[in-house]
Amino acid sequence: MKGMRNAPQTHSLMKPGKKLFLHEELLLLALRGHQGTLVTDNVEYVTAGAILAELLLAGNIAVSDDKKKHIDVLDTGAPGNEVLDEALHCMAEAMRPANLEEWVARIAEIPDLKHKVAMGLCERGILRAQKDKVFFIFTRQVYPEVDPEPEAAILDRLYGAIFEREGKEDERTVILLSLAMQALIYPVTEIGRAHA
Repeated sequence: MKGMRNAPQTHSLMKPGKKLFLHEELLLLALRGHQGTLVTDNVEYVTAGAILAELLLAGNIAVSDDKKKHIDVLDTGAPGNEVLDEALHCMAEAMRPANLEEWVARIAEIPDLKHKVAMGLCERGILRAQKDKVFFIFTRQVYPEVDPEPEAAILDRLYGAIFEREGKEDERTVILLSLAMQALIYPVTEIGRAHA
């Protein structure tokens, strides 16, 4: 069972590199492991929220102090992730300022957003891209999990934040948990059940 705290240690197939970004972690939680299909229909909006949170944490953007709470682009240096780079470029090139809510909607409309995030996880060896038939007629792209270790580590982190509360949780975990619960990707009961 994925996310088991006492499961035997296995070697992760994930290719070496940087840690997973919030939008990548969120998509892993939103996918049904072996099927590679999404558990929610609004994944683009929570993915956009995760992208904005990642850019805020990295210091690329900030919320202005004025009454309208517009987003200011502080650093246009590429964050090193295709999806983050594209979102930051859109924000830097915007003709008019926008607040967080408006940017969530704009970023959610980036063409093939969920597929771009999934392909990044495929390149890391966590997911596999494949075609699937629906009703033997329609073809869709699915992303079954190849390496369960990254998702298991995420679930361990979320479980610890909810049920163990050993100390102050890091802001990334709190943001991820908030987004996942907002999208009903992983309600608290499911995280607990994954560790039962």
